[in-house]
Amino acid sequence: MPSTSNLQERLSSNGSSFQELTPPTLGTSAIAPGLSVPTYNSSSTAPSVSASTPPSSAVKGYDFNSDGKSDILWRNYATGQNVVWQMNGTTFTNGLFLTSNNDLNWKLEGTGDFTGDGKNDDLLWRNYATGQNVVWEMNGTTFANGIFLTSNNDLNWQISGTGDFNGDRKSDIVWRNYATGQNVVWEMNGTTFANGIFLTSNNDLNWQISGTGDFNGDGKSDLVWRNYATGQNAVWEMNGTTFANSLLLTSNNDLNWEIGLNDAVLEKAPNTVAYARDITVSSSITTYKDSVGSSDRNDYYKFTFGTKSDFNLAVNGLGANADVQLLNSSGAVIYSSVNSDTAAEGINTNLNADTYYIRVYSATNANTSYNLSVTTVFTAPSFSSVSAIDASGDNTNNTVFQNGAINFSYNLTNPAFLSNVRLLVTSNGNVVSTLGTWTGDSLSNQLINLANFSSLTGGDYQLLAVARTTNDQDIFSSSQAMKVLGWNQTNGTFAADTLNYSAGLGTGAVITGRGGTDTVDLFNVSRANVTSINGISLSAFNPLYGSTNNQAIFGGTAFDYLTLADGRELYFQGIENLKFSDGSRLELQVRTNDTYFGEQWNLHVSDVDSAWRFTQGSKNVLLVSLDTGILTQAGGSGGITDISTSRLITDPSDDDNYNDHGHGHLSTSIMSSTANNNSGIAGINWNSNVYINDVYNGVSLQQGIKDAISYARANNQRVVFQGGIQGEGWLNYGGTQAELEQLIKNNSDIAFFAVAAGNGGPGGNLDDPDYLTSVSGVAKLETTHSNVVSVGALLPAKDNGGYYDYSPNYVNNLKNPQGVALAPYSNRGSNLTLVAATNSPAMNKLGQMEIFGGTSSANPNMAGIASLVWSVNSNLDGGQVRQILVDTAMDLGTTGRDNTYGYGLVNADAAVRRSWALASNYNLANLYSSVSWLV
Repeated sequence: MPSTSNLQERLSSNGSSFQELTPPTLGTSAIAPGLSVPTYNSSSTAPSVSASTPPSSAVKGYDFNSDGKSDILWRNYATGQNVVWQMNGTTFTNGLFLTSNNDLNWKLEGTGDFTGDGKNDDLLWRNYATGQNVVWEMNGTTFANGIFLTSNNDLNWQISGTGDFNGDRKSDIVWRNYATGQNVVWEMNGTTFANGIFLTSNNDLNWQISGTGDFNGDGKSDLVWRNYATGQNAVWEMNGTTFANSLLLTSNNDLNWEIGLNDAVLEKAPNTVAYARDITVSSSITTYKDSVGSSDRNDYYKFTFGTKSDFNLAVNGLGANADVQLLNSSGAVIYSSVNSDTAAEGINTNLNADTYYIRVYSATNANTSYNLSVTTVFTAPSFSSVSAIDASGDNTNNTVFQNGAINFSYNLTNPAFLSNVRLLVTSNGNVVSTLGTWTGDSLSNQLINLANFSSLTGGDYQLLAVARTTNDQDIFSSSQAMKVLGWNQTNGTFAADTLNYSAGLGTGAVITGRGGTDTVDLFNVSRANVTSINGISLSAFNPLYGSTNNQAIFGGTAFDYLTLADGRELYFQGIENLKFSDGSRLELQVRTNDTYFGEQWNLHVSDVDSAWRFTQGSKNVLLVSLDTGILTQAGGSGGITDISTSRLITDPSDDDNYNDHGHGHLSTSIMSSTANNNSGIAGINWNSNVYINDVYNGVSLQQGIKDAISYARANNQRVVFQGGIQGEGWLNYGGTQAELEQLIKNNSDIAFFAVAAGNGGPGGNLDDPDYLTSVSGVAKLETTHSNVVSVGALLPAKDNGGYYDYSPNYVNNLKNPQGVALAPYSNRGSNLTLVAATNSPAMNKLGQMEIFGGTSSANPNMAGIASLVWSVNSNLDGGQVRQILVDTAMDLGTTGRDNTYGYGLVNADAAVRRSWALASNYNLANLYSSVSWLV
């Protein structure tokens, strides 16, 4: 059978759509010029009815006389004659010659409704000498017109059938390439090509598509395959043009047998009373699937009662407004159901012995499939399962934070007469809120955002599902308890804060540290009062190993969660220590053994040591230094210290000889110094490789960017640039500014640029008269490119009117600032994106720790943090990484964005948590807008 393993592998590697591939070459459609139409010979004799001697080997099934019953179409490939056998079930009733087509290069490939007249009587032809494709528009068995479709001159492509794959009730064409194994659907708008979509390939060319049909009753065309080497037969169940499932049919090992099948548009019920489809109404529920719409407004069904009987009808599964009528034997309407929109329709009554008709019709000309169910015995649906649980992922399924979210699932038995399902919230027997309404007979993990229901404040509630039938009966599920926790939020600052938690905060609490080495003082909570932290015991908690396997996703981000024995819950992030009632502490952050780790205020103020719990960097991310390089020139002093050379990719021209001060080494040290080696400092990213470009005395800026991007694309990596560059000249170094901008734009899917804002003010090394109103050089491109961040320099000091107090605050031997201020030299203005720490400990090329200053120090801090954000979620593009950094920044100065600090101080823990939440549960994390994120 066609391989499903290869199929699924291809889906996972390319996504669910194959529209990015190139369909067969398409020409332009034109009216068929003088298609030869031989004279119809009314005296010709229809072929005799003989199962053993059919008139030819080509057989297609369709309904030519609109009686709701399939007929058989024959083509004689010796004479060019075409014949219809009109059938009554399996009984031959009449044989009619159609127009002949004596050019035997033309092959009859299928039937369908290409004209929109609601009849599946048009014939599809392909010429396997010229590649031309033609539709014969038919009026029953009478040829009306010939229209050329788009040609396909690659004769390896063969038409395999017709069907409706996009639900527009118009015939589409299925192709298979018998050289490559590719499969394609041409979506057609009548006889006009609309779109070409590649289906999953099947490279075993022994498998041939034999036709289409609806084999699982979902109202959608499926594909039938036959293997002409083994005799195997298979069905690909399709969801539109997406593969859903593969099933083997019974084999037929006699390879002389071919499958003759044509689904055309999925139309089963005729359009007039005269040809109404005969159905039987009994005590069992019978369901008919069909569709109505703009080209087929009406479907008619006919049934007869021999005695007086109850009658129950339901129409559901609607995608647009459709209504239903019950007609008597004279065609007069006796009952109607005309609910609005996609609401189910129902008729329940008692009927005398007589013949009746059912009319299902489109109320608005919109296309919709439907399920028509009929029976003499009404059977109400019942719930076989119902589940409504907290969606956050913490370990309390029946407890949810106010404004949180729940996952709702249900399954119904006997759903034929289902109108809808509602989820009710009750308190003391009264309905507090209806959380939603659904029409399907099952639902799986439907996310419901409780923030949309202001009445759901803290308290105890009952949830129950209610199934309403088409005759307005309500069927109730059993109820389940749900506790909603009201909560209060406590926020820290950039400093090392102690944040107090007490029962007065309520049954729920949210605490965000927002920077610095922060402690939550639990006061009266002892270790024995704690049920779990992140679903594990306190004793099992290890910051570096498994501590983030379970997180609570709430408000668009991820939180650690503490569950107390009395039912209280605490969500927190950016917290480095928990202090219990006995004074003992649980350290949550990652601590390294590097000599100067305690002095690295840049890590502590931005919560990098908390972000390390989620990631220490990934090989899927490439760091790039656009700076002075890292290698020491021949005859120079020093070397590479505290940085693993196995992680470095160096430019052949790199010699870090610009002013001989190791500027590039210092920048690279902040980003990627080796951690936990009992010496030096801890770099922000421990694992990602670093591509070094000496753009000061080596390659040009644009060439350096191109080289790094080429390397990243070849290795399927995301790339984070740190640009230790300032001044206007860089905009045109190695090309024009327009070329630089195009380079940045073209690679926004994998590239992020952190660029120094510039040291243009007092005490800086760039004389920039505009330093108070604008960043410099390449950093200005943050305004027009979403994957560029301009980075200002933040000092660990209080600004006392121009006097800077650098007095630190040590917490657990970790250096924290008592105040922060924008460095006086740092460029700022409306195009400053964010600020990051400067005056950061870094290792120089002589093996010495050096306090590295300027925006050149802030910039690698930003790049290192961005690389952690990408390390936990490679599905992001460069613009999304920047947006996360902006949305999760610690606000400084004037509330909101300002021209001194931009959007604020970058926070690694908050940004990584947001990125992690999006990777772990995208839909849940995106229930909330950025303004509601709790960071």
